[in-house]
Amino acid sequence: VSDGYLNSTERSHTSSLVSTVDGSSSTVTQTNYGVFLTSGSCGSGVTFGSSAPASNHAGLSPDGTYKVCARVGDAVSQYGYCESSGFVVNTQTMTFTSMDLAGVVSDGYMNISDHAATSAIASNLVGSHYDTARYALIDGSSSCNVSVTFGSSIPTADDSGITVDGGTYKVCVELSDVAGNPKVYGSTSTFTYDSSAPVFTSLALANAASDGYINLAEHSLTTDLGGPLVGSGYSQSSYSLVSSTTTCGLPLTWSSSIPKADSTVLASDGTYKICVRLTDVAGNITYNGSPNIEFDGTVPVFTSIALANGASDGYINASESSASTDVVSGLTGSGYDQARYVISSSASVCSSQSGYSTSTPQGTGFSSLNGSYKICVELSDTAGNTVYGSSTTFSVKTAVPSFSSLSLSAVASDGYVSISENGLTSSLVGTLTGASYDAAAYSLAAQGVTCDGALTYGSAPQANDAGITSNGSYYKVCVKL
Repeated sequence: VSDGYLNSTERSHTSSLVSTVDGSSSTVTQTNYGVFLTSGSCGSGVTFGSSAPASNHAGLSPDGTYKVCARVGDAVSQYGYCESSGFVVNTQTMTFTSMDLAGVVSDGYMNISDHAATSAIASNLVGSHYDTARYALIDGSSSCNVSVTFGSSIPTADDSGITVDGGTYKVCVELSDVAGNPKVYGSTSTFTYDSSAPVFTSLALANAASDGYINLAEHSLTTDLGGPLVGSGYSQSSYSLVSSTTTCGLPLTWSSSIPKADSTVLASDGTYKICVRLTDVAGNITYNGSPNIEFDGTVPVFTSIALANGASDGYINASESSASTDVVSGLTGSGYDQARYVISSSASVCSSQSGYSTSTPQGTGFSSLNGSYKICVELSDTAGNTVYGSSTTFSVKTAVPSFSSLSLSAVASDGYVSISENGLTSSLVGTLTGASYDAAAYSLAAQGVTCDGALTYGSAPQANDAGITSNGSYYKVCVKL
């Protein structure tokens, strides 16, 4: 007990608790010893024995603070008393119950950025009957025992012993008391050190954005803008749709879902991208992004296109249908990158037509057509926004008029115009038979004259026509269809 304590191990020893008693040896004939709690006193209340008490003395129970009482006597039973200094009997067994991982490793992991922190990685030590706790960081598979080198401070996240990527570690605890009872050892649960950040390989643009553009019509779709995500070493992926000039990192608004084509972030025309955040179980983070997406919500404007060349008068005839000249020109519009055309019937809806081409229709495109037509125009931009317009309608008549017959009216039905009939205003023309014509014009000509374009044509001649001048001469009525 020279250190002032008697622990559980020492309690079984048989060595004496005291050495000598100071007194007048010439008069002392007997010396007796006993032990007492310091709450009592050295005197008649002590049970004395002839031998100095040993560490295993039965009176040293329960634990507490004791002294050795010495009684000296002379031949006539006169006594004197003296006492030792106090010493503490402590035979209680220390217990370790638990200690929690704390700070950056409270989740059981330490990532590369956590390793730079200076905060303690354990806390909330629970135990009993100890006076001092010491700590050490060791490999997770090792044992906590006396062979470990302990220190007074709880290890911190930046401990130089944390080196192995994927390795496990724990904090060992050594509990001791001032009495020197056997030390007790325990540890926290293990944590894993992960210094490898997730690897981002790619996030391809998908669906409506696969061409790198989102137009106004596509902006109403609910399909993903990207996918699939290619990467490794991550347990969670998050996404954020941002302007292409934004740095992918914090702070951004993140979602576990890939942004959709109808995202409200696409509020104005511009260039965007999908930021990707990959996180592993340790909290290591990698940021990257998709290729750029061009959002164009502005539809091209069609103003007009004029009929040209053979169609400029609103008609295409047989001759004009063989001409290799454009039938429209002067396209006026804005906001488009490409114009395409198709010949359509006048009653058709241009947006429903197919067969559009970048070539401007020419007269030769009507060589086998007849009827009312228009030229539909499709204006589109690179994003795929599309608007439709058309020329004014025009008539196509490629079937040449044919003449079958022209009968004379009653006044000339007998093949003669008499002197009296020559004064009448009756038409000489009877029934005209022909096909594929819209109008007929007439010319009175002498019998031997050829009916061709050299003649002057007009309304049907009458019996009193001024051209009937020569008595006995033969005449005919020419017709132009």
